[in-house]
Amino acid sequence: GGGPGEVLLDVAIVLAPLLFLGGLFTGVPRDGWRWIVAQADPFSYLHSAFIAALGGSPAFDAVAILIAAACTALVALMLPAVFARAVLRSR
Repeated sequence: GGGPGEVLLDVAIVLAPLLFLGGLFTGVPRDGWRWIVAQADPFSYLHSAFIAALGGSPAFDAVAILIAAACTALVALMLPAVFARAVLRSR
């Protein structure tokens, strides 16, 4: 197992809810449970950045978008380093 179709399915299962909750398809509501979830979803900040760049009204302000981008970049750079060390130690 583990062919390209299976990998694509795994990616879609993870990304589809994140993109939906990030407001890509429906926007981010300003109240309710989806607003709470959107504040933790990095895709909602990416969506807001695109909306702002196109002259629209983003759900998050520029400072929040920059902070979220910095945090997401930090996590994206640190996780592979942590896991690579663990994998290299096990060999």
